[in-house]
Amino acid sequence: MLYLNVGCGDKRYNGNVINIDMNRNISWYDEDGALTKKMQTDVQADMRFLPFKNEAFDGVIASHVLEHIPKEHHQFTISEIRRVIKFEGTLFIEVPDMMRVCQFFVDNYLGIRDEYWYNCIYGRGAFPGDQHLSGFIQQTLTDLLLENGFHKLDWLYQEWGDKPWVNRPYISVIAVKTELPLHRMGYAATIDLNDNRDRLQNNRLNLRKVNQ
Repeated sequence: MLYLNVGCGDKRYNGNVINIDMNRNISWYDEDGALTKKMQTDVQADMRFLPFKNEAFDGVIASHVLEHIPKEHHQFTISEIRRVIKFEGTLFIEVPDMMRVCQFFVDNYLGIRDEYWYNCIYGRGAFPGDQHLSGFIQQTLTDLLLENGFHKLDWLYQEWGDKPWVNRPYISVIAVKTELPLHRMGYAATIDLNDNRDRLQNNRLNLRKVNQ
């Protein structure tokens, strides 16, 4: 089994997982400017142009990453992620629940408006690309997945720390790759033919680094 962790940031998985991010090196600093943590991705790549062959992975992890790209890129990004997942493979997505997060910000839930709820809306800005450019509610995420041939949606309703799941500020789902809707099949073929050459060219250097 082989999995891909896209937009990994500081969340790396060991074992049969390839961790990718747009940033090759990610450094964390404390309030005094002292380096506290430094990490390196396995592959430096944009999840919108993945340098992997079709159906290379049994599953993809996209945890707190889709909100970092504009809304107009969501459709293409999910289509690209779908391309590298085997048929009936899985996609795990977790994103902030924009409806709930905004309400928690207004209510100052738990007294952490500025240090937590603000960051849930706009991002932390801890390293390049760590800003939020879009938001989701469960319905918009559902529509995006179904439109791109993901079904059997398993919504995860875990507790959030010691708080019940109804106060959890995230949307989490595991979806299974199935057949594309008929009206999307022509679009997928066009994307593959038109962009495959550019994708390979843009990521050739990244692949060389991995294979060295």
